[in-house]
Amino acid sequence: MSRGYWLPIIAAVGLLVAAAAPSDKQLPEAERSQDKAAAQQTVASAPEPPPPPVATPLQGAEQDRGCEKGKDARDSDLCAQWKAADAASDAAKWSLVSVWVGVAGAALLLWTLWETRLTGRRGLRAYVVLKSGEVEKMAVGQPVLVRAYITNCGQTPAMKLQAYCGIRLRPPNHDFHLVLSPLDSGIDMGAGIDHEMAASDEAPLTLEQLRQIEAGELCVYLAIVGRYVDIFGVTHKIDILVANDRTRNLRPVR
Repeated sequence: MSRGYWLPIIAAVGLLVAAAAPSDKQLPEAERSQDKAAAQQTVASAPEPPPPPVATPLQGAEQDRGCEKGKDARDSDLCAQWKAADAASDAAKWSLVSVWVGVAGAALLLWTLWETRLTGRRGLRAYVVLKSGEVEKMAVGQPVLVRAYITNCGQTPAMKLQAYCGIRLRPPNHDFHLVLSPLDSGIDMGAGIDHEMAASDEAPLTLEQLRQIEAGELCVYLAIVGRYVDIFGVTHKIDILVANDRTRNLRPVR
């Protein structure tokens, strides 16, 4: 054949091959269809997922109910926790109690020291008291004379002692007071030292008064007043009242 016949034949074969080959648009759609079918088949053949788990209470928590106060459960964690909490609460309470006990102890110690100090002072200070007294002269027509002795029965001197006395004729169970007038100066009275005091009535004693004294209807009263200072600088007063009891002896009234 000549070259002019081959050209139409080659062109016809090329057209047939082009028509038989798939186009660019058809090829992806076919592939997508195949992929979709394969995915559906895979989903259909896959096993169903298990159901979600249901929350159930723990078996241990249901059994661990703790224990009552004052009791013990060795196998209970909750009981151990409660006992630890109770122990901490009790420790806090006892700590507060110990604080108050310490405060009370400190107060008691201070009070004891103060009382010891006062006791020491009371044991060392001066005490001026009446030692003895009697009606020395009691005669008709003469003033009644009373003589008394005061003494310092303490352990230290009574300084700046000022004292004087006076007498009165009064019925029994009578009371009277002398007013202490400030004196110019006082005396220092050592421990165990006596001081004599005397007083007389201004008016002479009558026979009727003497008979009343002997019958107990009238008494001779002696009042002693004064003041002194102890070694601690504290001022003390003297207020003594005595009377006779149908005799010449004098007994304390106050």
